[in-house]
Order: sequence, then C-alpha cells, then structure tokens
Amino acid sequence: MPSQADRRAATVAKILAGARRLFATRGFEQASIDDIAPISPEVLKARDPASQIAAAVLSYLLAASDAEVRRILLIDGPAVIGWRKWREIDDRFFGAGARSAVKRLLGEAAAAREVEATVHLLMGAVMEAALRCAAADDPEATARDLSSALERMLRGIARNGAG
Repeated sequence: MPSQADRRAATVAKILAGARRLFATRGFEQASIDDIAPISPEVLKARDPASQIAAAVLSYLLAASDAEVRRILLIDGPAVIGWRKWREIDDRFFGAGARSAVKRLLGEAAAAREVEATVHLLMGAVMEAALRCAAADDPEATARDLSSALERMLRGIARNGAG
C-alpha cells in the first residue's frame, strides 16, 4: 500500500505534468490554478468553510513546496511577467475562489467591502505561508502548522460573523 508521502508525490507529479501541458499550450498567463490542480480530497471531506479553506491552503502549500512548482509560482512567474501582472492573475484566479470561500465563511450578511478586505488578508497570509514553506527545513510540517493556524484564525472570523 502506498504511503502518504508516495500519494503526495504522485499528486504533485500530476499537478506538475498538468501545469507544464497548460503552460505549453495556453501560455503561463492563460492557465488558471483551477485548470491545473484537481480538487483535494481533503477539501471535499471538510464540512465547514474554515476547514475547507484550510484544507485547500494546505494542498497549495504542499504543492508549492516542490522545488519545480516553487520556482514557477514564487520565483519565475512574478519575475517573468512582473509583479503587478502576477498579482492581477493571482487575484483573477485564486482571488475568485477565495472570495467564494470567504463569502461562505462570513455569511450572506457580510458586506462586499468586508469580504474584499478579508480576501486580501487571506491571500497575503497564503503568500507569506508559501514563502515560509519554501525556506523551511521541513516544508510539509511547516505547511501543516501554518494551515492549522490559519484554520483557527478563520474560525475566529466566522465566530464573530459579518460586522
């Protein structure tokens, strides 16, 4: 039976292969994360928005910790197309999913401004977490610690509700 590490390596390999195919056929700018990465089974098992977001972030951090993915996402991508364009692409694709998740987290009563503010903070936290994992001696443990801390933060936000 394959170990967790083997399953994770297989998932990362599939993501890399899919990303390379899309970059080759569509170009870097036209490939979205939704096109590249299959939805994590951990995300599907999570029942509440805070757990779903944390599981998705964990999957992203684990994938981004791979040397080739890290190079594309954290080094070459922003350098090749420029940080401003990189942020626009990130906001268009990752931001769309984050907005949807944050709306569920905050509830229907949440004002659009509150959703946007929370999304920008979440995206900043995820980028910082990815950079932290990239520099860590044990990226997997670091990713798990950071996604767990993020889930606790999100639960606090959800508990306080829309303001």
